[in-house]
Amino acid sequence: MSSKNGKTKAGRLMPEDYPSLLAAVKDRVRAAQYAALKAVNKQLVALYWDIGHLIVSRQGRCPSWGCHRRTTGR
Repeated sequence: MSSKNGKTKAGRLMPEDYPSLLAAVKDRVRAAQYAALKAVNKQLVALYWDIGHLIVSRQGRCPSWGCHRRTTGR
């Protein structure tokens, strides 16, 4: 919130390089968020792959495993 003369509401001058500093900080935050997102997705894919492997290995040991459904009260 700066006025026409470059002063903030508190009356202090904003450094000239503030906009570039702010842009650099935003870029680093976005890059870190993206890296974290990729790491989480990698772990989720590994988890789902492992779950699928567990299911397939059980189906191989017991061919009828997973073929029967439980009946509910509906």
